[in-house]
Amino acid sequence: MDIEGAEYEVLTGTDIKTLALFRIIVMEIHDVENWSNPRFFSLVKEIFDKLLSEFYIAHMHPNNCCGLFKIDGLTLPRVFEVTLHRRDRVKNLQQRNGISHNLDSPTVLDRSELKWRI
Repeated sequence: MDIEGAEYEVLTGTDIKTLALFRIIVMEIHDVENWSNPRFFSLVKEIFDKLLSEFYIAHMHPNNCCGLFKIDGLTLPRVFEVTLHRRDRVKNLQQRNGISHNLDSPTVLDRSELKWRI
């Protein structure tokens, strides 16, 4: 799902039964800097609560298209990518240390890779 910020509207308007038809969802999440707004964050939390009821987060990667910002001492990307895997399809659940993966590479090739600073 790469719909340039419309993911919030689509995910809010799509019921979990429809979303659960997908085994894997890969999407860009935009406007992360707006998460500091309590009303916007409430929407984000509602969306992720819905998604996480049926999916595990398999991977997250900062998108280097739009830079970083700081919020409450955290340095975060303005856009990131997340891969979700439906819970009933997971055979082995292993927790990883850290967020980055050795196969990660820059989204925009002529810009340097962003690193999570959490």
